[in-house]
Amino acid sequence: MIVPDSMVLERLRRNGIPYVLAYPERRCKDEYKDRFIRRGNTDEFLNIFIHGWDRFMDSYENTYCTSRLVLKSGEFLTLDMLKAIAAAFPKSNLDLNMLYSVTNEELETELDRILVMVEIGYSPILIKTDGKPDLLLFGWDDYMERCGALYSKKEVEKIQELCKNHSEVDS
Repeated sequence: MIVPDSMVLERLRRNGIPYVLAYPERRCKDEYKDRFIRRGNTDEFLNIFIHGWDRFMDSYENTYCTSRLVLKSGEFLTLDMLKAIAAAFPKSNLDLNMLYSVTNEELETELDRILVMVEIGYSPILIKTDGKPDLLLFGWDDYMERCGALYSKKEVEKIQELCKNHSEVDS
């Protein structure tokens, strides 16, 4: 997930990278102002986003994108929505320069956040050591889609059973 900055979106478009632009309905301005206040956003933030609401909405409505998700009043982006969006995009060859990346230190300190990112479709995530590519962190479904042919059906079943047992022990 990224901030819908026009320069970033244009770069995605130029490089043929599909994306979904998610934003609220124009009529939800007061609702979003209340949301921003409740979550503790600063006056500066409110001045930018609420006072510039119509400008932002014009931009979102007129921006080229692969697909749009316009949130209605009372709607929030949910994990299920993000998973469905991620599943709709085809997997392609890996370009390490385009992958979301973290350092080993970030992985250690922000593991839960990074695992959620993998769950919602940021798979694989590149893990760097000393600034160089080191490891890839895949979501299970993505890994099996890309590498499943390396395992027999029996091996896959055994791995899944071990994961299930491990999850039950953690619960």
